[in-house]
Amino acid sequence: MTKESGKPLAKGIKSWTYPVAEFSKMYAPHEKVHPADKLRGHGIEKVGEVAALTRTELISMLGRAAGRHLHALARN
Repeated sequence: MTKESGKPLAKGIKSWTYPVAEFSKMYAPHEKVHPADKLRGHGIEKVGEVAALTRTELISMLGRAAGRHLHALARN
């Protein structure tokens, strides 16, 4: 029987508990860092400096989506 519902579990279904400390680490809110702040942290402040970087460098600094997007914007 489960504590929440008081109903017995169906045959073949096991009850398990997840440690609260681990669960809270997985689903704790993250502090998001703006891509501009990440670029400033690398000493990059101008569009020309972003355009001089390779797509791979931007992706490693900012993540896949932001890196690809900024690379395309800076090059066009």
